[in-house]
Amino acid sequence: MEMPTPPEDLDFQKYWLILKRHSVPATGVFLITVIIAALLALFSEKKYEAAGKLKFIKENATSALVTEAGEKIGRLDALKFEGSPVDTEAEVIRSAPVVQKTIQTLNLKDDKGELITYETFLRNLEVTNIPDTDILQVSYQDPDPQQAQLIVDTLMDNYVNQNVSVNRTAASSAKEFITQQLPKTEQQLKQAEANLRAFQEKYQVVNLGVESQLSVNQLGDIDNRIDQVKANLGKVNERIRELELKLGISSQEALSLNTLNDSPAVQQLVTKLKDVENQLASERSRFQDNNPSIIALQEEKAYLEQELARRTGRSIGSVGGNLQTGDIEKGLAQNLVNYEVERKSLAKELQSLTEAKANYRQRSNLLPQLQEQQRDLERKLEVAQTAYQTLLRNLQQAQIAENQNVNNAQIVSPAIASEFPVTLSKSAMLAAGLFAGSLLYVVTALILELRDPSLKTTKEVRSLLNYRLLGMIPHSQPQKFLPGVEMQEPTVPGRLVQEVPHSLMSEAYRMVQANLQFLEHQEDLKSIVITSSIPQEGKSTVSSNLATAVAQLGKKVLLIDADVHHPQQQEIWELDNSVGLLDVLQNQNLLDQAIKSVIPNLDVLTAGKALPNALALLNSPQMRSLFEELQQDYDLIIFDTPPLLLFADALTIGKLADGILMVVRPGVIEPSSANASKEMLEQSGQKILGLVVNGVVTKYEPDSYYYHAKAYAKNYGNRYVTTITQSNENQNN
Repeated sequence: MEMPTPPEDLDFQKYWLILKRHSVPATGVFLITVIIAALLALFSEKKYEAAGKLKFIKENATSALVTEAGEKIGRLDALKFEGSPVDTEAEVIRSAPVVQKTIQTLNLKDDKGELITYETFLRNLEVTNIPDTDILQVSYQDPDPQQAQLIVDTLMDNYVNQNVSVNRTAASSAKEFITQQLPKTEQQLKQAEANLRAFQEKYQVVNLGVESQLSVNQLGDIDNRIDQVKANLGKVNERIRELELKLGISSQEALSLNTLNDSPAVQQLVTKLKDVENQLASERSRFQDNNPSIIALQEEKAYLEQELARRTGRSIGSVGGNLQTGDIEKGLAQNLVNYEVERKSLAKELQSLTEAKANYRQRSNLLPQLQEQQRDLERKLEVAQTAYQTLLRNLQQAQIAENQNVNNAQIVSPAIASEFPVTLSKSAMLAAGLFAGSLLYVVTALILELRDPSLKTTKEVRSLLNYRLLGMIPHSQPQKFLPGVEMQEPTVPGRLVQEVPHSLMSEAYRMVQANLQFLEHQEDLKSIVITSSIPQEGKSTVSSNLATAVAQLGKKVLLIDADVHHPQQQEIWELDNSVGLLDVLQNQNLLDQAIKSVIPNLDVLTAGKALPNALALLNSPQMRSLFEELQQDYDLIIFDTPPLLLFADALTIGKLADGILMVVRPGVIEPSSANASKEMLEQSGQKILGLVVNGVVTKYEPDSYYYHAKAYAKNYGNRYVTTITQSNENQNN
């Protein structure tokens, strides 16, 4: 028959089991919390609280009416954009200078008669910003309400006085700084004025903007005048060329001739020379050249020519030449001279205009640089003037602010002491400790539950694996024996059914045997394989106790330790493992030597010495031949095999046996391991007989039939109930 299924648990029952499962660490947390609360309640003292309020303004309105310095010095701003200046002032109130002054003013002392420390004062002080306001609430706790009120008032007064002092100090510092900087700034201003004046004198600058415009206009006028002079000069040159052609002399010669004509001495010499030439011509008609008269006339002529040349600066050819002209020619020569004078005048005017144009052009090219230099000098002068005027104005403001009470904090509410204590009473603190301990108890249990992913109850195991439940083996715990029952020494867990046959655990194995017997009526069970998903689930212990339970019914049973990797049966039954299963598979003549009888109807075949090719031997024809031979001698063969997820031995032997019995231990196996082993069994086509849940903690299993079994054993003392200490080393294999 199949084990009964407990009814569905309610949610609160599930959480109740979680709290029970982790009761030990959770209880430790609970006790620690309660103890701390009890100690706090024991050493706490009754305290009263006094609170006052400070209002902060962004700028001092009274000071700002008098001068800007009051506004600047008394202005309340935060350094960071996202920061609150009120929060900053709250830290100033908590600062050591303000607190230490309050302690010294009130002579606050501790139980030892010494001034209280800064840290002690801060533990009782609280400065909070009232939301959406510029008001700080200053509160202090003290056993004496009047003392608390006095401390808050003194602290706020000290802060306000310090605020005023700081602002005055800022004004004094500003005044001192300005006084030092003012002479330097004045000197810089004078230097800037001198530089601008020197620049204007050097470059004769009055107004460069106007000068630039005038320069453009003057250049245009000069260009027009140059064009006009050039035109007039061309006309004059043309007239001079015409007169030179008519007269046959150049303008310079005409000028010289005109000069000579106007000189009486020259005209007298010319007349004498002409007379001498006429006489010489007359005498030559009569005399030869060697005649003394002719020679005398020639000498006189040479003298006159020499004298005339000396006076005119040129050699005169003949008296009848150019020096003696008619009135018309003389008038033309005079015109030629006049035109030459006009030409020279126009040429000089043209040269003067050209030079003036070049000068204006040079000045125009220099004007942008001069304008830039002038702007730079004017800018420096303006900066110096602004700095000087600002310093003068700020000096006056600082002098006024120094004599003002610039303050941005006001006491809007003096300290008021509470009528009742603000600290909890001892009973309230204990109640709070109990509540906090209970809450932490639950939180601790839930955290431990979340950190442990293993399956916790039989219900979770069955829900995941969905195999028929053949039995539940309870977790062994030391219990008191019934009155009159003699205490026994603990026994080996694997031999519990043999040594403690009347215990509840023995009855649990018999329940598994009964369910297998029920299956035997339906199916011919001659051999079963017992395995688990992972180590530490107790498959070897289940194998030995189940074999014992079947043997006690009079059936001949063979227990084969097929866990050749980590054999346990030789330790359970205290047998020699020198010759075992692996040795028999290599030499079947050793079979009789390998099989050992441990109790009536129960024989054990140990694993034997470990071999590297153990799986090949278990899957060999020798294994099948040995299995068929053993089936003829025994009613039931039980194989103790390795965990499924570690070795393939169980799957190999499972093909020989009539089915596999899975051993699962709550608190050890995880859902992932259970699913993996289930998938392996399904893929290999194994026949699953059912499920044995080992190590069941009865108090964690709701509606467990073990509760009724314990009650039955308690009511009927003629049957004693004993449990043994199950060692983790053996039970967990």
